[in-house]
Amino acid sequence: MSNIKPKFFIIYGPPGSGKTTQARILVKKLNFKLLVIGDLLRKFSRKRTDLGRKIKAILEKGELVGDRIVFLILKTELINLLKKNPKGIILDGFPRTLGQARKLNSFIKANDFPLPYVIHLKVPKREIKKRLNKRRVCEKCGKIYTIPCPKNCSCGGRLIRRSDETPQAIEKRYEIYQLQQKLLSQFYKGRIIPIRSVGEIDEISKKIIERIREIND
Repeated sequence: MSNIKPKFFIIYGPPGSGKTTQARILVKKLNFKLLVIGDLLRKFSRKRTDLGRKIKAILEKGELVGDRIVFLILKTELINLLKKNPKGIILDGFPRTLGQARKLNSFIKANDFPLPYVIHLKVPKREIKKRLNKRRVCEKCGKIYTIPCPKNCSCGGRLIRRSDETPQAIEKRYEIYQLQQKLLSQFYKGRIIPIRSVGEIDEISKKIIERIREIND
């Protein structure tokens, strides 16, 4: 691994809070690298293997994949990413449990990297339900759309409703988020950047970038 010590930022919040949207904006504007654990898990879930089928079944219920499996997948991707000498890395969707947070911190400390900061996007539950009920995703490239929208993505892929975004799965995912965020808030105490993720996307991005630059200064 390189001697460059990248800063780690975890973008965290309830489902539908705009984590991936904001993460991708930050990556472009700050020249960081991004790992989206949800995308990695969905990629694995499409594989015709025992692990792929297991992950698919868990995701469709709106439940969390076990810490061991998630970290194994993330660690492999993270090691490959660090070879590119990034100045910053944003983790989207990881960690979501106390166990995952401990594994991440162990990895970071073992490599003598600075401990991560958490960008916590806060959105009322009623707004979360409204957003997810209108959300559609390209099954080919992963681009997100909001109803009303065309039947197909600009890349030609079909727009679908994710299996973990049915009303029942949304409720389950939000319950899990509420339980886990209390533990993670305590674990990362003093390193949390709270952001109200309601309003114009660009304005939210601006607030996040201002807070990150304050830390870098």
